[in-house]
Amino acid sequence: MNKAALKDLLGHKFVFGIQGTAVLPEELELFKRTRARGLILYRRNCETPSQIRELITSLESQLGYRLLVCIDHEGGRVIMPRHGVTHFPDNYAWSQAGASEQEIELQGKLEGEELRSLGIDVNFAPVADVATATYNPGILSRSYGTDPALCAKMSAARIRGLQSAGISATAKHYPGKGHATVDAHLKLPVIDSTLEEMEQTHLLPFFAAISAGTDCIMSSHPLYRNIDSSGPATFSARLIRELLRKKYGFKGITVSDALEMGAITEVAAIEHAVVRAEEAGHDLLLVCTPGQQQEQAYAALLAHYSAMPQLPETPTLSAARINNLISKRNNRFAAAPAANGISQALATKIASGAARILQTGKTAFLPLSSSQLSARDSLIIVPRYKDISDTVMIPAEMENMEKFMRATLHLPADSTEFVKMPISPSHNDIADLESKLTGKKLVLLLLWDAGLSPAWAKTLEIVQTRAPLPVVVLLRDFYDARFLKPQTCAATAYGFRQYQTEAALRLLFRTGA
Repeated sequence: MNKAALKDLLGHKFVFGIQGTAVLPEELELFKRTRARGLILYRRNCETPSQIRELITSLESQLGYRLLVCIDHEGGRVIMPRHGVTHFPDNYAWSQAGASEQEIELQGKLEGEELRSLGIDVNFAPVADVATATYNPGILSRSYGTDPALCAKMSAARIRGLQSAGISATAKHYPGKGHATVDAHLKLPVIDSTLEEMEQTHLLPFFAAISAGTDCIMSSHPLYRNIDSSGPATFSARLIRELLRKKYGFKGITVSDALEMGAITEVAAIEHAVVRAEEAGHDLLLVCTPGQQQEQAYAALLAHYSAMPQLPETPTLSAARINNLISKRNNRFAAAPAANGISQALATKIASGAARILQTGKTAFLPLSSSQLSARDSLIIVPRYKDISDTVMIPAEMENMEKFMRATLHLPADSTEFVKMPISPSHNDIADLESKLTGKKLVLLLLWDAGLSPAWAKTLEIVQTRAPLPVVVLLRDFYDARFLKPQTCAATAYGFRQYQTEAALRLLFRTGA
């Protein structure tokens, strides 16, 4: 095979991210030079539906070939577009709400129709990991829960719904990392489960996904040292080729997780990681951070195959599978779904059904009257979402949390003192909060994440210690319940999206007379 043909063949395998809402000249040149077929969209790439469509249309017209456009659209904490899609609650909320398989399949269908109207081909969802009682900062509410059979049913239903709308679904993170104790985005998790233990629990949702006909399965980055001690699952031919392909019979597309994540960079440079992931048996190789690593990854894989006297069949088979995936959709954009309120009603229903009072603390009865928050001795502490709006999708309704809270709780404009805490509070921020707690009785804290942030853990501790009547809403991490003191009244809806925050507040406070 000549070099031009080899470059084109290997280009099928790469999924690249870009910097912004339009393709830069150097990014266009990278796609042209590598013939990369995959584009992944993140928050930084998504402003409006028309802008997303223009980005895809412009890039494809300049390249002269059809792309495989991918996105992480899990719902809850992982949503990229602000407009044009429904902000459904986190997976865990669906199980807590007692959602039926039909409701989850409907969710998949509705979000699939929305994504297809934006030009998306592949959704890297659902998360099929089975959670455990062990704190896992990388999964949390992204999982459907701790029951493997329930996770299997819900994952399969979501896959059926997505694919009925023309979106290729992706079960992740094979073979299951719900019991990891560190976040693979940052460090390498090590999991000691045996294959037998995995097949009895964490692999059940992936078996269900295969049976449901999922187009794609994404692997995970932990080291499963009692299954293959040679390296992370991303590099494991035993897990990908031997087990997933041969034993479990998966015929679809195998996808690596992002190869520049901390778990991988801890053990291999990108030029080595991409070759090892390829040898393990992945069809699609994700290098999502724009820049030099994308160049290095492609050059390394090209050099790897160029040095071989005879090309093996694996890249040709991968390219064929990827071309088949691309050809599943005739039109780049589907018609936008009707604005009939079904999606919003379903999201509200699930958020309301999932909302829980975790403990009543010192409150005599609930809900409290929201008028109590208008008193001079009350204080409301909210996260300052604008700090993360470039990387985390924050809807316009929640960018100004004081305005959102006043509207939700019917608080007069001139009542109630607010503290807008940065997502990463400083010592000065905490000191300022302590001074504002003087003389306060009822303090409502919307807690961002005490598990990952010592500063937010300190904020929670101060409120619980200083306020005679502390009321807390757990937002991003419901495992923060382990930090609650007996005197604290607390609720959660297992996520921080608008419908979920409103649902938790409705349990705690009544509005009107």
